[in-house]
Amino acid sequence: MNNETKEKLKKSGILSGIFLAAVLILWGTSHLGYILKEEIYIKSAETVFAHSPLCTEIKNAKLLKTSSKKITAPNFFNAIFNAEHNGSSISVIFVNMTGKYGTYQGMFVCKEYNAKDKQENSVKFCGLAGNIDLNKQPDYYGITPLIINSMRQKIEKQWITQRGFTK
Repeated sequence: MNNETKEKLKKSGILSGIFLAAVLILWGTSHLGYILKEEIYIKSAETVFAHSPLCTEIKNAKLLKTSSKKITAPNFFNAIFNAEHNGSSISVIFVNMTGKYGTYQGMFVCKEYNAKDKQENSVKFCGLAGNIDLNKQPDYYGITPLIINSMRQKIEKQWITQRGFTK
């Protein structure tokens, strides 16, 4: 190997190292974003459970941390979390809802079929998540009962049937 070939190998090695470092930095920031997003969704859900008058019977639900890759949910779901409430499994689902002043995060709770209690699947609107006043009704933000009912039906159709549960 002559000196010219060694110099070319050094330059290509340095370039490859820079490229690999850039890819690793991009991957790391993307992964960190998923982790931070998961924490924000969990805090939002806990706030809605604690303060929203629409889901008073589910105040003591305990959210289970999932792997951060499950945040990127299918179709129109922004995030899906599993939770436990009185020994039964529920799912907390975040979806975008367009209101009078912009887009809001709507939080729905899906109670799955429980054979012990003979309980059917049900999807319930719990409130709007984010930096809003939870004491105000969703109508104040332009989220009408028609929008809530339509989202609830979409979630029932896509979430429950997708997971193979009977209704």
